[in-house]
Amino acid sequence: MTGLSICGARYTRHNPERAGDIPTPGWDLAQGSEKLAGMTEEMVALYDADGHPSGQAPRSVMRRENLRHGATGILVSNSAGQVYVHRRTDTKDVYPGHHDFAAGGVMAAGEEPLESARRELAEELGINGVELHPVGEADYRDERLDMHAWLYHVVWDGPVVHQASEVAWGGWMDPDQVQAMIDDPQVPVMPDAVAVWEAFDWPSLVRP
Repeated sequence: MTGLSICGARYTRHNPERAGDIPTPGWDLAQGSEKLAGMTEEMVALYDADGHPSGQAPRSVMRRENLRHGATGILVSNSAGQVYVHRRTDTKDVYPGHHDFAAGGVMAAGEEPLESARRELAEELGINGVELHPVGEADYRDERLDMHAWLYHVVWDGPVVHQASEVAWGGWMDPDQVQAMIDDPQVPVMPDAVAVWEAFDWPSLVRP
């Protein structure tokens, strides 16, 4: 099945455009070592169907085979109840140029979820030293993504500094503006973020 499943809850939202489970093959480090000779590539954390660590793989292999991996998503809001929205660069390896209202990303091999969320928040938006509030966990799958995600919320009124390789644009938006963006078929928006926005009722989290 494809779509979003909230861990520990009954709510499930699936994408009817794609049916059938995708197998999660392992990656043989010995078999792939020759291809990686002389290269340095990010190793990412793989997770099984129950949300448990199941190994690691190079990022390129994870993307090519759509392997199930660990990820984080952080909703950033300010004290006025606005949400920080950014547009992904056109060089991203998945969903380039899409708008997103969740910072975060792929967990590196050996990383803990909270550690990964703090790293991604600092790298992407330059946000440091802020308390991350856990929101929950969710599984998301489509034709490009297959992940177990840990979700967080932060309130931030300080400056935002973009990572040039990750973020092309960003700004604060009211929740109704975010919803209008989601509802506009002309605006490309990250589908996993949309699923989480609806399932976890993220607008309620940012109300001052």
